[in-house]
Amino acid sequence: MKRLERKRARRCILLAAASVLSLMSAFISGDISSLWFAGSFGVCVVCAILAGSERMSELRCPYCGKGMAPVRWKPGRQQVRCPGCSQLLLYDDEEPAEK
Repeated sequence: MKRLERKRARRCILLAAASVLSLMSAFISGDISSLWFAGSFGVCVVCAILAGSERMSELRCPYCGKGMAPVRWKPGRQQVRCPGCSQLLLYDDEEPAEK
């Protein structure tokens, strides 16, 4: 059975958090000069693009390549099936639930 890598899902979560935190840093510091804001906005955009491209390229269905797995930090109770081929989308640290 083909599996998705959990480290890639965690990397997506960390990049999305870095995107939000980089933009918030300009407002939290109180110094909203144009250079500081442009730099933090640039980091925000780069992190968001990296997170999106990681999810689009590495967290697709390993069978058909159409569906995308939900990004989860740790194993969840609910198992998700691909909408394209109806295969289970499992990470490398999950086991299929017995019926």
